[in-house]
Amino acid sequence: MAANAAFSDSRQRTNQDNKDPIIVIQEKYIQIQFWGLPEDYKMKDLGWKLRCSFGDVLGVDIFQVRGKEHNVVKAQVSLDITRPIKRSLRIVDTNKKVLEVSLKYEWIGNFCNYRGYVGHEARMCSFQLDDSLKGEVKE
Repeated sequence: MAANAAFSDSRQRTNQDNKDPIIVIQEKYIQIQFWGLPEDYKMKDLGWKLRCSFGDVLGVDIFQVRGKEHNVVKAQVSLDITRPIKRSLRIVDTNKKVLEVSLKYEWIGNFCNYRGYVGHEARMCSFQLDDSLKGEVKE
């Protein structure tokens, strides 16, 4: 009888689990480093202005690179991780010159360099495997 009780109890939990909503994480707090900015652009204001590109900006600061004489702007943002992540960003200066800024991410976890998605790495990317079988791997 104890075995039947345990069986029916586990079956009830399984039925309950089917009714529970699935929680999908869509946003993650990460830090983004902006590399390749001219020195006169390395201001906290720039990080706050970039919220239209990334989402909610939670904080911006300027850090000196260890062993180097230059600084880097870092912004902590709430990023939608269901969309591909940008590797670079184009901004226009006051002279209408387009600057391409490289982005480096901190606190990101597993990241696919092939597709730009969070949650898996390139070596486990089904898109990269499919493209390599077709001979169409993108650089």
